[in-house]
Amino acid sequence: MIRRSLVAVCLGVAMALGLVALEVAPGAAQTASAGTIRGTVTLASAGTTLDPEALRVEVIILSGGGVTGTKAAEVQGGDYQVQVDAAPDITYVPRAVYQGVTYLAGAVVLQDGATEATRDLTLYATTHEAPRLEIAETVLTVVALDRGAGELGFIREDLVRNPTDLVYVGDPAENTTLRLPAPEGTEDAAGENADGRFAFEGGVVTTTTPLRPGETAVITRYLASYDPVEDRYTLRVTAPMSTERVVVRVPESYVRNLRAEGSATLAEPQDLEIAGGEPVTFLIAEAAGLGPGDGLVVVLDGFAPEVNSNVLTDSPQAVVAILAALLIVGGGSAFALSRRRPGAPA
Repeated sequence: MIRRSLVAVCLGVAMALGLVALEVAPGAAQTASAGTIRGTVTLASAGTTLDPEALRVEVIILSGGGVTGTKAAEVQGGDYQVQVDAAPDITYVPRAVYQGVTYLAGAVVLQDGATEATRDLTLYATTHEAPRLEIAETVLTVVALDRGAGELGFIREDLVRNPTDLVYVGDPAENTTLRLPAPEGTEDAAGENADGRFAFEGGVVTTTTPLRPGETAVITRYLASYDPVEDRYTLRVTAPMSTERVVVRVPESYVRNLRAEGSATLAEPQDLEIAGGEPVTFLIAEAAGLGPGDGLVVVLDGFAPEVNSNVLTDSPQAVVAILAALLIVGGGSAFALSRRRPGAPA
């Protein structure tokens, strides 16, 4: 079933990326020289002062292909440092938590005799006052088809733009930062941002994901049902706020025909490589300049009878690579499937 495979994979990837806290395994320590990772913590929000009581810095320790633990850093004023083992087979990722928001610095590997490394961290103050948010781009990809159960799986990414130098952490009561209407027939929905909670109720997905200065990618996934007898599904991607561009991608092998309605238009199909495997051809529909409540509407007309496929779970390697790319780490994100921005060369 689509539901079971997606849930299991998401948990596995979260653990692999250190998004689930783990204790150091007994005997995991290796003989190595002493090393030091240090850096400066800068608060970049105008008119604010760093609050040491609201700051925690540590390093995530990765070895042997997984997370083996964390180690707290000493923080004095705006500087931190932590003593570590200088070994080429250990990777360290500095992580700061400030006012409940997580930030990651670049990974550190102490090798070739190096015993010190510097990684600075830039933080922002938080606010409960909603800024004038907008969405630069929404990309929804159909990733799973189960003809027997009459189910479709989607992954949606919204690139939310915050024009201020404060992190919006939602209303004081529930800390909700974003509300996304779910596609028709959605039975289950969840999110993949490590620093936010998600809930699905009344056809709407809500999240507490902090919306940082600049752009924050919010990743959600959906399981929707359709009528196998009717053999078609009308997909509406609704904009919760002013949205510059919406894109829908459907594997060409899934449908006999993709039909655009209203303001949506069909673009040239794209061959996208997933996790280093064979390219997958996607049918593309898009719309631009959507206002709050507007939507891109396409009809998936006639599902191929020979297809009962999930592009996420056909290959376990593809699963890990795609969801690892989708998960948010420190406010940045990578797109699981390569995409072309407006005006970029094909």
